[in-house]
Amino acid sequence: MRLRLPTPRFELPPAVLRDLERGTPLPLIGWSAPPPITQRCAATFQAVGATASNSAGGDATPAWPTHVADDIAILEVSQAKASANDPGVATLSTANGFAAITGADRGSVHNPGIGGSGVHVTAFWCRATSSSMSSPVVAGIADAVINARILTIRGAITSGDPWDVVSTAANNASGTAVTITGATTTGADRLVVVVTAGSIASATISSYANADLTSVTERNDSGTQCHLSSATGDKATAGAYGNTTATLSSASAWAGLTIAIKPAPSLGSSGNLLLLGVG
Repeated sequence: MRLRLPTPRFELPPAVLRDLERGTPLPLIGWSAPPPITQRCAATFQAVGATASNSAGGDATPAWPTHVADDIAILEVSQAKASANDPGVATLSTANGFAAITGADRGSVHNPGIGGSGVHVTAFWCRATSSSMSSPVVAGIADAVINARILTIRGAITSGDPWDVVSTAANNASGTAVTITGATTTGADRLVVVVTAGSIASATISSYANADLTSVTERNDSGTQCHLSSATGDKATAGAYGNTTATLSSASAWAGLTIAIKPAPSLGSSGNLLLLGVG
């Protein structure tokens, strides 16, 4: 015995049947356009490596901290000269993928009669292509000492230059108050990296602050031959961020900079199926 199932019937509404008889085009089924690609939360601080220093005139070789492919490394370099002169922009004798960040260097010439050293801060960057990147080598300068360190960032853009804007400042006089000029970002969700170089190795830094940034956090603070410290903060909306301030424990000349890092774009949500009405 066979069981016969009823044949399903699909009936169109009368209005649709009339449209078919008249040759009127039926409404279409389609996809709504997805929203434009948006920015995700700011890139985030990942890790900081050990400080590498040199003897006067020698090289410095900072090691990468733990990292993965597409992490952005910021190589921070502080140089101080035994004389009051500006030691000049740092250079790399072995780059191993690092390149200068345009505009991210500033020097300070210690005022005569005060004593102390001239100091210069420089920043380089590299995008990791693996989890075992080779160290760069900062070239030594005659009569100058070096501190160098690598800070890594995760969630930044994965192609092109990762920075949006850069700012710098310096103080030639001997003092403890640090004020680094801000900049104006061109987009939202920037991670701002702040780097300070001081001419006195024994100095420490405290109280990094910026009213236009959230989650301002000191990331390192050390010095063997001279002082080097950094901090990060988040800029959620596009626009200006003002001065970053901090306090040195010992009066010295200093130079500082800020770098705003672009986040990787996140995918927009998928399109929505639209069923257009009939009738």
